[in-house]
Formats: sequence, structure tokens, C-alpha cells
Amino acid sequence: MDKNIIWAGADDGNVQITQDGGKTWKNVTANFIGLPKNTWCYHIEASNFAKGSAYAVFDGHTNNDVNTYVFKTTDFGTTWTSIVTADIDGFARCIQEDYVNEKLLFLGTEKGLYITVDGGKNWSKFENEMPSVAVMHLDLHKKTNDLVMATHGRGIIILDDVSILRQITNDVIASDVYFFKTKPFAKVENSSFGGTSSELEFVGPNPSTSVQIIYYLKKRNTFGKIEMEIQDMNGSKIVSLPVSNKKGINIVTWDFNEKGPK
Repeated sequence: MDKNIIWAGADDGNVQITQDGGKTWKNVTANFIGLPKNTWCYHIEASNFAKGSAYAVFDGHTNNDVNTYVFKTTDFGTTWTSIVTADIDGFARCIQEDYVNEKLLFLGTEKGLYITVDGGKNWSKFENEMPSVAVMHLDLHKKTNDLVMATHGRGIIILDDVSILRQITNDVIASDVYFFKTKPFAKVENSSFGGTSSELEFVGPNPSTSVQIIYYLKKRNTFGKIEMEIQDMNGSKIVSLPVSNKKGINIVTWDFNEKGPK
């Protein structure tokens, strides 16, 4: 937000800030309450919403301290507030603030990825095929909204388009069923031309070109089979799709196939 505001954290626990492009610096290390002295400041994330706001993550595992230390300031480091809750398991490595919703935060820990939708009052571990692996660094792609994670032992992991999480509120969580708003999908005609890449190429798969219908279930459905019906503009049935009955966020994909005529 301001090129003259620069944060610096050191492995001896020192945290400093300059507001004039480096001409003068202020040491704010003494303002952290409950942080053991000389704990490594592993990452500082400047906020996208206010000049005086930032997040600081500390790692003390080299001193046999595996507690989680994550703080937030809104006044250029004069005061810091811990945003750690008992939901987090494992010492923290890095934090990423969303570019649209300031209450949406992603935290990389020694045991995986944690997400909060209320600014750190409550955290949830992300477990949708995400291993409990050390997340060393996070970055959110502004154009595609993909969350890119550098891990220790599992290479680079990318969560495609996390923008759906911006819609989660307390009202959504309290709903029995909620369908998230998604962008329109277009049919894609694929060709086999050029499909000669092998397992030796260091690449990952492209995002799915199928329609993604994303919904939230407050509770797991334990009685009977549930399915989703796709209709045209006139309300006529096109196809029925099997859906998950699991609690939480679920995704149904449709590849535009329809029931064949008899």
C-alpha cells in the first residue's frame, strides 16, 4: 500500500519497521506479549487493507518450543494481539491475507494448512486431500485466486481458486444447505494434438474444465440417497448427478454430458 513502509524480522526475534523507506527504523520487539525472547521471526505479512496493519509469525522449534505464535498489529507495531486459538496444532511458518476479504487468512504450519474466515477468532484445518505436511511459504495469485504452497516433502501444492471461501459467513455456517455463487462456465472443446508430455516433465495438471457446483451442508445426511438435478432455462430436467452427503463444503462436477436419447 505504501512503498515506504517496510517490515523486517530476524532470526534473533527482532522486529523492526520503517515508514520512510529505510531512513529510520523503529524496533517493536518489546511490544509482543507472551513471546519468548529470541524467538525466530519467520514471516511478516503486511496487510492489504490498512497501512499500519501487519501479521508476524514466530518459530521457536529450534529451541524445543513447538507452540504457535501468530500476532497482528493495526498501529504500526505499537501493540500486537495474538490470533492463535486452540484449533491450531503445530508451530506456524507463514501467513497469507486474502486480497478481498481481510478476515480470510491462510496459515501454514508444521502440520498443514489452517484457514480462518473471521480474522483469527476460529481456525479450521484444511483437509480436502491436503496432507499434514509442513507448509513453508504461501502466496495467493491475484488473477486466478489460486493459493500456492511451498511444502517440505510434498513439493508445490496449489489450491485452485479459493475465492469461494470469501463468501463464508456466520449466516452461511448456520444454514442447513447453502449454494455458493460461482462464475459462469463455458464448454471447452479439447483436442488430443500436442498431448505428448511424459512423467519426466515437472508440471501439474490444469484446473478442471467441468462445471463446479459448490455447496455447504451443516450436517451429514445419514438417511437415504441424495442427488442433484440440472435443469434448463425452462425448468426441464437435463441430468441427475450423484452428490456427497458429507458435512462442510462439497463440490459436484458436471462435464456437460446428458442422458442419451432412446
